[in-house]
Amino acid sequence: MDLVNRTPFAVVPLVFLHEGLETLLLVVKGTFTIERQLTRVADEQDPIVLADEYGNEPHNSSLLHASDVTLLKPATDVLLRGYAYSTPRSRTEALIAFRIGTLKKGVRVFGDRVWERVLRMNRQSEPKPFVKMELTYERAFGGTDTSNPEHVERCEENPVGRGFRGRESRLPVDGAPLPNLEEPGKLLESPDQRPRPACFGPIPPSWKPRPLYAGTYDEAWKRDVFPFLPRDFDPRFYQCAPPDQILPGYIQGGEPVVIAGASAQGQIQCALPTMRPEVTIRMGERTEQPLLQCDTILLDADRPAVTLVWRAQLSVQGLVPDVHRIEVSARD
Repeated sequence: MDLVNRTPFAVVPLVFLHEGLETLLLVVKGTFTIERQLTRVADEQDPIVLADEYGNEPHNSSLLHASDVTLLKPATDVLLRGYAYSTPRSRTEALIAFRIGTLKKGVRVFGDRVWERVLRMNRQSEPKPFVKMELTYERAFGGTDTSNPEHVERCEENPVGRGFRGRESRLPVDGAPLPNLEEPGKLLESPDQRPRPACFGPIPPSWKPRPLYAGTYDEAWKRDVFPFLPRDFDPRFYQCAPPDQILPGYIQGGEPVVIAGASAQGQIQCALPTMRPEVTIRMGERTEQPLLQCDTILLDADRPAVTLVWRAQLSVQGLVPDVHRIEVSARD
């Protein structure tokens, strides 16, 4: 199988079994720098991530880079990577927000705080000053409470965060850390609250809501379906963005982007690149041109840059030896 890549982008073709059929998956990943509200093809392209990459051991850290090797997602993931920057106006708080097309999201960022017990009441300490703070799930609401060995409990949406208390927790409230990242309008008021984690990065496969879409792996599956995916598997499992960062359908290019609070240089604005790749697959005497859909957008505010991932899949059952050339080109 010859791969002819006439684009500046990273390209990976893979053949695997999908629902028992040989399937060709093509992943194309393009990185564009943002300069003066315009995008251009980056001199250095981000590589295709072949497997999930964590900051530490998977059970106790957030997902840094989600794998690019998945089947086509049913909608478009939008992810934001970077830092919150304080300003001379406020060294203890910041608001990070972005808009892309019809999708809008904001997160309030606070300096380090703890719960204080004063006159039998719980209150929050004043946030400490900060210059910049990484936007990670370790700083969002969540965590795992092991203080009661008989009732170990974790936040299923974010087991590595801070602020979570089990219902039978033995942890003292006084001095307990609060999350740095919170959802505007839904700020913590009590140590026992359980808000939705507020962050912009990818969600690991084991964190909710993704397991809800993974299907049923019971005895009937072992007997009748293994080693294939269960019949009730939902492709929404492939979506790794937080639920409020998923755009319906696929982007076409040209959609406006605004990012505020996540760059020391101020607000970032641009339109998504309109350049898109095309693929021609030659199988014996046949030629196929499956449509490449963009289903993942990564906004890197610190560079600043935007990375798009396109995917196409094609059934090649019994035809793998005939696939002798894959040619990828790009048009604007």
